[in-house]
Amino acid sequence: MLKRLVKAVSKRLEARKGREVQRILDRVISSSGYVPMPMCTAIVSAQREGVITEKERRVVSKEIKKYLKPTGRVFLSWALEQEGLPHSRKDCRRVYQDWKNRPKLTLHE
Repeated sequence: MLKRLVKAVSKRLEARKGREVQRILDRVISSSGYVPMPMCTAIVSAQREGVITEKERRVVSKEIKKYLKPTGRVFLSWALEQEGLPHSRKDCRRVYQDWKNRPKLTLHE
């Protein structure tokens, strides 16, 4: 029973974190900084411009890095291309706009 409770609480916390990440990404995207540059640069720019806090920058950057890590890639477009998925800037933007439903990336050696 305790194991189930821990699992349920963990799932709730993960969902809350996902919503927080999406809110941060939405603000970065809407700040117009994303269009001409990679997301990692847009996130730093958004923090410098006061759109997001340093803590929010760290949270969202950590999540993106965690997502990309299995692919060995540093840019989402490269990871999507490696997976055989559409990988234009618009495709990447769609992934960031719907973070909860982002494609699963596989481990590459």
